[in-house]
Amino acid sequence: MEGGISYSEKWPAGEEWHKFLNNGGTASNGDTPQSDPLSNQPSPGDRIHLKLVNNSDGTATLYVNGYLAYTLKSASSMPSTTYIKMAQGAGDYSGNVTYSQTDFSLMQYRDSNNVWHDWTSGSSTDYSKKSSDMSVYSELPLSTSLS
Repeated sequence: MEGGISYSEKWPAGEEWHKFLNNGGTASNGDTPQSDPLSNQPSPGDRIHLKLVNNSDGTATLYVNGYLAYTLKSASSMPSTTYIKMAQGAGDYSGNVTYSQTDFSLMQYRDSNNVWHDWTSGSSTDYSKKSSDMSVYSELPLSTSLS
């Protein structure tokens, strides 16, 4: 499962920012990923609060700014405990995409005992940088820019 927000200039004006929850499904098995425009389109510098929850019952729920966005059944087996990741990036096929510093803050994860923990520099990580154009200011919480 993956969930979050994405931006594209290809979407209609006023609908450039979308929320999404991808469960690995396809239309053929009835478990299609979800994506819709954010009802309140953010401006540069706005903070967006995201919460992705593994419900430990084969489903995951995405909240955007405290509001339920989606709950989806996983298209494949999803254990009650699983690896989690933070990702920032851009699908740049033209070489024209850039962004200034973007970051995650107040990151938390829930363990198998349903206890929430701050995701800090003391947490175990497996860090990977994919682009030489990306500057990494910190790994936890993740803070990057792309030039």
